[in-house]
Amino acid sequence: RIITARMNYLSVPIATLQAQLHNPNNAYIAAYARGRDYHRLLRRRLQQLVERISPIIGTFNYRVFVDSAPVMEKPLAAKAGLGWQGKHTNLINQAASSWFFLGEIYTDLPLPIDTATTNHCGSCTACIKTCPTKAIVAPYQLDARRCIAYLTIENPGAIPESMRPLIGNRIFGCDDCLLACPWNKFAK
Repeated sequence: RIITARMNYLSVPIATLQAQLHNPNNAYIAAYARGRDYHRLLRRRLQQLVERISPIIGTFNYRVFVDSAPVMEKPLAAKAGLGWQGKHTNLINQAASSWFFLGEIYTDLPLPIDTATTNHCGSCTACIKTCPTKAIVAPYQLDARRCIAYLTIENPGAIPESMRPLIGNRIFGCDDCLLACPWNKFAK
């Protein structure tokens, strides 16, 4: 079984992010990268969860993952009922938006299976329309080679010249699809 968890990360109001993004004199850094390294923070919190469970049920086998292995975290979280994958391919939680990290505990515990959440994107295409590089090529389909988050963080080479004007003032990641998503007005 897999225990899937989410941790909110939005640390400033959305209006502040939008103002910073739309000010060409500012260098924009994605909201998730503005705090402490989430890999270590969420991993530590999941480890603490294991340490709280152990005295209650006894020894069990487990392994914690936070972007540390080829784990399909978004589909797993969707199956666990933490939200649905939006047209921008990020997970959306109806009450808590999509400004959160995911982490998993793989375990041999015989846990009950949760129910998946239904999709609530409907006919909305705000995330698709707002993507500056048109990386969301169709609903639920992302071309990572065009995604500013990939180009400014993961891309091992130079950013293609044709993409540079589209990036604007974004120097580390991109939040445009999250800022446009109507479900994110519920962000905490």
